[in-house]
Amino acid sequence: MQRIPNGSGGERNTVSYQVFAPTPDGLNVSPTAAQVSLSGRVTDAGGRGIRNAIIAIEGGGLTEPRVVATGSMGYYNVEDLAIGTYIVTVQAKRHSFANPTRSLSMSDNVADFDFIAEP
Repeated sequence: MQRIPNGSGGERNTVSYQVFAPTPDGLNVSPTAAQVSLSGRVTDAGGRGIRNAIIAIEGGGLTEPRVVATGSMGYYNVEDLAIGTYIVTVQAKRHSFANPTRSLSMSDNVADFDFIAEP
């Protein structure tokens, strides 16, 4: 937990606390305003892409979830995300997933964030 900007907030004010990597003996530093992207593929147990699977991304300072659908081969891509921690959920008709919701901390572009449906 860090107070951003460094040391702000005053006594008993926790609004400025955010979760970031530790900075021992250094200033608290928030991530830059750089944008990152998340991409991956949704497949069935046989490795075939699942078309129109819905990927929902929440957290990371988003005011509302970002939702995208996979393409014909099961690929998805979400751009213009801020550095932060996100909850990523997948849904697909006629398919279920052992772990349909996963947490992800992003400090750079993330590729191959795949979901595989159960057989």
